Amino acid sequence: MGEIGRRELRTRRKQWPRLLAEKLARLGVTPNAVSITSIVFALVTAVLWSPLLRVSLPVKSALFVLGSLGIQLRLLCNLIDGLIAIEGGQKSPVGDIYNDAPDRLSDALVFIAAGYLSYDPALGWLAALLAVGTAYVRTLGTALTAVSDYRGPMAKQQRMFILTVGGLGSAWEIFFGSTWIMTIVLVIVCLGSIVTIIRRLRHISKLLWSQSTR
Repeated sequence: MGEIGRRELRTRRKQWPRLLAEKLARLGVTPNAVSITSIVFALVTAVLWSPLLRVSLPVKSALFVLGSLGIQLRLLCNLIDGLIAIEGGQKSPVGDIYNDAPDRLSDALVFIAAGYLSYDPALGWLAALLAVGTAYVRTLGTALTAVSDYRGPMAKQQRMFILTVGGLGSAWEIFFGSTWIMTIVLVIVCLGSIVTIIRRLRHISKLLWSQSTR
């Protein structure tokens, strides 16, 4: 992982992630390998949330919970790779590629799976498209202004938090034969992502105008 456009996270300042990163670094784990591992956890979530799994309701409920855990483990990878790279002095010339590209695939996997979980695949695909769109606008802003804008209300951490809640809620809701929770979650993510894209584009425009008048 590289250093450009690093997201500010309160969790990064806590002791336990640093200790975990140090332990992994001592074991020879590279930040790029951790970044790739985040895709594995996203894929696990997608499989666990797949409607193709024909199992009993209690088992399916447990799979929904495990899928939500997979989302959080994906985020943990996103946190640890940066700590190993920067604090551990293992920055790589291609680190920014490994830092960013896996996130786009991970976003698509979990949101598309969430769409099928809610029995509204189109909504999942739309959420995936908008999630990638928010990242694209951020990257565009960084390229044009040299400033990375992580403003929300639906940045990656917020998207993954609400999706985790949706997975846990679906684990409970499935016993009542309903799928409304994940549908509502995806609608919120879509609307929040649209607002996020607009806010980031406006911020980029203001920066470009201010830079042009210097």
